[in-house]
Amino acid sequence: MKPIAIFEEKEYIDGRPRDAITIILKTVGCYRAREGKSCLMCGFIRDCVRRVLEPDEIVSQIDFDRIEEGMIVKIFTSGSFFD
Repeated sequence: MKPIAIFEEKEYIDGRPRDAITIILKTVGCYRAREGKSCLMCGFIRDCVRRVLEPDEIVSQIDFDRIEEGMIVKIFTSGSFFD
């Protein structure tokens, strides 16, 4: 399974640029969207899956080969981390 998005950018820490990678994982979405309630925070519900994923399905979305030593890694889900 592929993530919703993965991209590299620069983040500034202490005024210096650092390489960063952002990964938006495909997950079940937030509880509001799953219950058919409106949500104005994001549009990831269009890209989420409709079932609970196994842990290995989540980990398989991370391309570890693209992550270099010292790189900032930002991981988001298509919903809430608490879901």
